[in-house]
Amino acid sequence: CPVWQCETSTNRTDVHDYDAVIFHMRGSWNPNDLPHRRSPQQRYVFWILESAGWPEYLNTSTLGNFFNWTLTYRWDSDMVMPYGYVRPTGNVPLHPSENQLKQLMSDQKVNYAAGKTKMAAWFVSNCVAKSNRNEMVKILQKYIQIDVYGVCGNLTCPKEVGVDNSSEDCRDMAGENYKFYMALENSLCHEYISEKFFGMLHRPVIPVVFGLHDHYDKIAPPHSFINAAKFENMRQLADYLILLDRNDTLYNEYFWWKPHFESRYKQKDVNIGMCHLCASLHNKEMPAKVYPNMTHWWDEQSSCINSPPIL
Repeated sequence: CPVWQCETSTNRTDVHDYDAVIFHMRGSWNPNDLPHRRSPQQRYVFWILESAGWPEYLNTSTLGNFFNWTLTYRWDSDMVMPYGYVRPTGNVPLHPSENQLKQLMSDQKVNYAAGKTKMAAWFVSNCVAKSNRNEMVKILQKYIQIDVYGVCGNLTCPKEVGVDNSSEDCRDMAGENYKFYMALENSLCHEYISEKFFGMLHRPVIPVVFGLHDHYDKIAPPHSFINAAKFENMRQLADYLILLDRNDTLYNEYFWWKPHFESRYKQKDVNIGMCHLCASLHNKEMPAKVYPNMTHWWDEQSSCINSPPIL
């Protein structure tokens, strides 16, 4: 961290002496287990990395006028803790002009299709999702081969660790053998993009996402992924994937960005949120702040879409 002079502790004995108190809202939040005293200068921090699409696990109606700062994956948080991000390694803009993009795609000479014998893979352990991703894959499987690894499928990665948080070896295996990876989230909320996307974007495989918001377009280079939501139905998507599978030139255009950017998603990249928190605690010019309505900020402004129709 650029600013690292911070000490963290789970010892609650002198909690009122700390500059900030972080509440993990998904795992350990308990409204009946709060500090008995709150010092006036303390910042109470709302921390969660799970999406807002599961309100049954967090009732925000009683959290008004309690939190000063937010630490989440959303980019409008006071301190952003994303699952990943794309960082430039050269001078190419993240969103080049149409002519620039055509030139960059034509400059791409590496054949990422070489040696790949399989169509699409999916690592998944949560078989019940609010994004209807399971239904989407079932329809696609009528037209193309999608190998499903984990408890929701019949395949197992030999070095598998958790499946959803699959090991680097498993991600490598998918990148080496498959042309496409189903980077499908369990819920569809604004700016909720997990390591499912960034971990596979890093590899020589095209991620297939289902994005009903515009955050993929904002955060990733254009023509680096395929958004299933842009197609009228899954048959059209399957036809397009078959086209790319049969045409190496079109397939390889999706990797134009590789020499100019990198996908960051390791734990040290996620930890940047804690670096921001430490720096903010040292910033004496940070104005006082309180969230009067957490339901509005977290639930409503996340704009989650449940069970979209899959055709």
